[in-house]
Amino acid sequence: MARKRKSRLTHKKKSTGNPDKAPPEGLSKRQFAALEGYTSFVAPDSEGEQHTFGINDTVYIKPYATTPSEAIPDEDYWIGKVRDIRANGPDDVWVRVQWYWSPQEVAEVIKSFHPEFCGKYEKLFSDNHDIVSSRCFAGHIHVEKYDERNIHQPFIGEGDYNWFYRYTFEYNAKRIIPKVATVTCICGVPYIPGVDDILHFCPRPGCRTAHHQTCLLERGFVEDLSEERCRRLIETWPSVGTTVTETVDSLANMNGPPRKRRKGENKTVECPVLRDDPLEGFPEELITVARQQIVKGTKAGGIVGNVTAVTAARDLIYETLSKDGIVPDDWKTVVDIDSAFLDDHQTLPGLLCPFCGSPI
Repeated sequence: MARKRKSRLTHKKKSTGNPDKAPPEGLSKRQFAALEGYTSFVAPDSEGEQHTFGINDTVYIKPYATTPSEAIPDEDYWIGKVRDIRANGPDDVWVRVQWYWSPQEVAEVIKSFHPEFCGKYEKLFSDNHDIVSSRCFAGHIHVEKYDERNIHQPFIGEGDYNWFYRYTFEYNAKRIIPKVATVTCICGVPYIPGVDDILHFCPRPGCRTAHHQTCLLERGFVEDLSEERCRRLIETWPSVGTTVTETVDSLANMNGPPRKRRKGENKTVECPVLRDDPLEGFPEELITVARQQIVKGTKAGGIVGNVTAVTAARDLIYETLSKDGIVPDDWKTVVDIDSAFLDDHQTLPGLLCPFCGSPI
């Protein structure tokens, strides 16, 4: 029967019987497995402040060549995820860590990998584990998963040490997932976060790919700016493929005109609003967000850009037209208006998706 894990183990603030550096060879898997298991441990930093580290925490780990009290830049730390904690007493705690690798380290193993196509704060999450001493732990850190095809992708900051990863690195198989070539611009070069200035994103389920603005212009995927184009931008539905032609008008005719809520003294009354344009029944701010081109890059809203905000607005319009025609009162909790617009309000050219032909 497996032994029950203890909940937490606390380091003593001072120890006398152990060297300052963790032995680089660590423990063997057999030695590690023989130790008592814990779900977390507490260790002091160089200033004596206590920090709790637990299973699945992502942490900074000091390289073996440094001492716990030595100050080093954040980019020189190793980054790993805690997978198992075992100890032979308060001053002899060992941790099995799953590593994040730097692009440069991966390139030493997979010669065809191009680290220059990665962002400054980008890592690759590996299936490689090591057993390291708790004395190497230096603090907590968050590494955000970035899925370029995910229209609900959480925000990733562009400031110092906003770490993220797009790829998983299988060390023994010498394989990267997803393949870098599967998510690239029409030019064949992947998005370089923090370097590329403007990319246009197609949200269609069969595309979900961003292309450099310069590449689209050079290859002639351009059309004139117009009100009709803005309408088609809204109708580039994130949840509907190009094989289905559903417009604002066709959806409205299928389910009746959009309705608004009118508040009475004691209850809310649903009142049909007969209009020539079904979109007139929607909040102006919501329509303005949905009309935006979906972009990302250093000059287009940052690493993730306005992908999440604009696709949320279009999805909300589609769902409203497809169902009861009533826009939820709390729609602003679903659509982040502020992140939908470029900071300098620049005018973008009218571009088309090279795969499906939709306006992007």
